[in-house]
Amino acid sequence: MTLSDVKYLRLHNQLISQQPYADAGDVVAALGAMQAQDYAAAKWAVGLRLPGATDEVIEAAIAQKTIVRTWALRGTLHFLAAADIHWILSLIAPRLNTLHAGHYKRLELDQAILSKSFSTIEKALRNGKQLTRTEIAAILNKKGIATNDLRVNFILLRASLDKLICFGERNGKQFTHALLDEWVPPAKPIEKAEALAMLAERYLSSHAPATLKDFVWWSGFPLTEVKAAFVMVNDKFEEKTIGGNVYWLPKKLADVKKKPSIHLLPAFDEYLLGYADRTTVVDEKYIKHIATNNGIFNPTIVINGHIDGNWKRTLKKDKVLLEPNIFETISKSNQSALKTAAKRFGVFLNTPVELV
Repeated sequence: MTLSDVKYLRLHNQLISQQPYADAGDVVAALGAMQAQDYAAAKWAVGLRLPGATDEVIEAAIAQKTIVRTWALRGTLHFLAAADIHWILSLIAPRLNTLHAGHYKRLELDQAILSKSFSTIEKALRNGKQLTRTEIAAILNKKGIATNDLRVNFILLRASLDKLICFGERNGKQFTHALLDEWVPPAKPIEKAEALAMLAERYLSSHAPATLKDFVWWSGFPLTEVKAAFVMVNDKFEEKTIGGNVYWLPKKLADVKKKPSIHLLPAFDEYLLGYADRTTVVDEKYIKHIATNNGIFNPTIVINGHIDGNWKRTLKKDKVLLEPNIFETISKSNQSALKTAAKRFGVFLNTPVELV
């Protein structure tokens, strides 16, 4: 097996070169979690893995509570499948709350203030009510809880990690929050070691070939705990050395054909973001065009599993302008395939796309 095989297997396992699911919740569940800090990009990340999906289809999945947006892995916003949200949050919250302890101390958010905040938020959102961040901040202020200097950000973050709230439907262009237990009924608790093994299995099933360090980065758990989780799933996965690195792969590998392909992936897509080492799929000299020092991951053009460019979109009244930036010259056939990929993005947005 070569590094070329790694790229094609990842395209397959990440549901990019194949789309076996018809439901957005199944796509998100298969990948374990999908970063969603950039809302529009996150919807396209799900949509490109779903045959014939449109932006409206993903919005409907959110409204129907099939997928849920909340703070999750690494303390950043993610889409989680509704069936997974309770056990994943129970798994990751204790560690993240410990890591964030310094911020809460600096902002003078002690347990008494957090408890008062949570009680206030719970009463405000009870019986299916959904409120925006601004509306929640105003209610907290009326109760004498200051929300300046990022305090409301960390109150909402903690309330999300502690499974009090999640994002609800949008009110116009404003995001709202709802009570998690009303949005998605509580599930049976899962013991930590078993839950981490479940998360590792989801990750390896969807991201393999991947390394231990890749999952450490993605999950936010320390190497010692990750090693123990991988031992618990070693009946389904095995180690192989490829290009000098030790990767974990399913014991039953899919028969993946190396077909030519071009994909327009969104910002923060799992194909790049989901790994500690990104040089497997992008030349090191071009990483600065893809992943910036301040944590921004740009949209990418993936040709045969390799990231060979980035792109940006500009929304106009009756069309979308899509500007590709190819790092090196590509063939005429790939130029044609790029137009086809752009049309697929236009179908998703229900708007014609023009390459510029």
